[in-house]
Amino acid sequence: MLLNGDPRNVVYRDELFYLERALSVGGEENGAIRTEVTTVEGFSGDLSDFDVVVLANVGNVSATFASELGAFVRQGGGLLITMGSMIDPAEYNRVLGDLLPKPLRSVRELCEPGDPDANLMATRLARVESSHPVFRVFDLPGGDSIQSVSVYSYMLLEPSLAGQAQIIASYADGGPALVEKDYGAGRVALLTTTIDRDWSDLPIRTAFLPLARRLVRHLARRGSFSESDVVRVGQRMNIDVEAQHPDRVIIEGPLSDPEPPRYVLIPERDRVSVPFEPEQAGHYDVRLDIGGQERSFDELAFSANVDTDESDLSLTDSTLAQGLARVGTGE
Repeated sequence: MLLNGDPRNVVYRDELFYLERALSVGGEENGAIRTEVTTVEGFSGDLSDFDVVVLANVGNVSATFASELGAFVRQGGGLLITMGSMIDPAEYNRVLGDLLPKPLRSVRELCEPGDPDANLMATRLARVESSHPVFRVFDLPGGDSIQSVSVYSYMLLEPSLAGQAQIIASYADGGPALVEKDYGAGRVALLTTTIDRDWSDLPIRTAFLPLARRLVRHLARRGSFSESDVVRVGQRMNIDVEAQHPDRVIIEGPLSDPEPPRYVLIPERDRVSVPFEPEQAGHYDVRLDIGGQERSFDELAFSANVDTDESDLSLTDSTLAQGLARVGTGE
């Protein structure tokens, strides 16, 4: 569920223009993440029907809705909060309280996007936790660069008790860019800049698409099928290659076979994933051919089982299993 805090009549200036399109890339059969878009005022459904809620520059969060969000996350939901001009830090701290990974302080304005010296005055997305599931692909050969992102303004955060939240991305000036914490059975992530182009050029960088998609899947407590999940033999899956742009995808497996079968897939243009149906049970290795160099990607390895319903092999919890049809597979 994408909640729009700053809808615009000019489509490309709308708060959710870039995020909605990044999540929908590929179509329902090729890895698109299903979304619904509305405003807080226009939402009248049940949050439990969704895996992830995005508050995109939403300034008018009522105490009642904040309580519903808290219950949603505690029960295993994911929440992404992004900043913008509609946010009142003091009011957010009061209403959302400990649901925030860290309390908000104030906006740090470095420059305007159209400033002639913006390249000199803006900060950069300089440091990321490369071991974190969201950012692993950016540290791999062929991965999109995230360091090219320019940030013109961002929300400063107050310190919090050690261990309560993890800063998984920071700006070159030391400010936190992306912070997350566990909250009950769920997760909350806070992006300190905007998800549109008002405060940064992140949405028009090639890294935005894989970042947005991986972050949403992470908050839903599941990755793509390609992240060491167990799938069924004969079940269609999508192997994400959105950050690497390979010329070919090579799948070998099951690896228990003395001479594992080798499948070569050619990604279609503008597709973020390639479809595959494992024919036998076992573990499969995925290799990517990038510029003539073939490399194994542990991030994309997966296992296939004959029937996960009848065996004890399952996804990490029932929430993830129920979310398969709604997040990431498009099925």
